[in-house]
Amino acid sequence: MIFDFGFSILDLAAALLLGGIDRTMEGDATYYRPGLMVETAERMGRSLDGFVSGVALNDCGQIGTVVWLEWGPGEFTGPHVSVDCAAAEDLAERIRLGRVVEVDAALARAVGFYGVGPRWVGVWTVRPVDRWTAN
Repeated sequence: MIFDFGFSILDLAAALLLGGIDRTMEGDATYYRPGLMVETAERMGRSLDGFVSGVALNDCGQIGTVVWLEWGPGEFTGPHVSVDCAAAEDLAERIRLGRVVEVDAALARAVGFYGVGPRWVGVWTVRPVDRWTAN
């Protein structure tokens, strides 16, 4: 008998090994122009110390959320912190296009989609506390 629990064995292994991380969404990543994510973090009063970079998630209620980004099986970057969100007038279109996160230009270059266009990404949250700085 086969059961479908709504998650894979790899998701379960990641949750057990990484202490409660789960992929909360997936879709396409886009990117900001060079320097804009840092400018946005500064304008919003958000520090990027201790993070790979800032990101922008669609939901403004997620500003401050710590995430890891999955670029393919076993390919993760992070931790990142959400410092911005989709503008109200852009949100419906971003959702329609399946866009879930914007990253900085340097990260887009590092993972190979700068100048090419959107790339699939899984967005994982760290809960209930940021384990990576708790030790």
